[in-house]
Amino acid sequence: MPATGLPFFHGDAIEASRVLLDLVPEDDDFAFFRPLFHYWSRLRGDRPAPSRSDIDPVDMPRDLLPNLMLIEVELDPLDFRFRLSGTQADTIVNRNLAGARLLDLPPPAFTRSMHDDLARMADDLLPQFVHVGFKLEGGRVQRNYRALRLPLCDAEGRMEMVLSLVDHGTLPM
Repeated sequence: MPATGLPFFHGDAIEASRVLLDLVPEDDDFAFFRPLFHYWSRLRGDRPAPSRSDIDPVDMPRDLLPNLMLIEVELDPLDFRFRLSGTQADTIVNRNLAGARLLDLPPPAFTRSMHDDLARMADDLLPQFVHVGFKLEGGRVQRNYRALRLPLCDAEGRMEMVLSLVDHGTLPM
């Protein structure tokens, strides 16, 4: 179970990093993400990804809901907007993310890399498991967390949303 993260403002960070991790559902350190990944995989069946209408929060483990985010894909030009965010995500960034455009959030280097990651997901429709870190001036680590990003597709097989589960604040500083 993830620890409750302390609020912080990404804008205070002078450096942001993102590392794509190997997605190995059987690994012990993937335990927090495993229930959502298995739920998504079951709904997907033989398709590249399930649709948004397949997802029912009632079927998900309730303890995951505060850590979930749903990101809407906007086409032409490709862009991403938070449709909903759990209370943990809102607490961490010290604001309600619902309705926010990804590239309008700080820090720009991080949101640009996340935008690029999601653009790649729109092409390959593969889940992403990432480690994100933020540092303050002087190199002091501000926050580390991991996120599982899962594509959701429309009837034509285009990514229409991203279901993301974030483990806030449990990694060593």
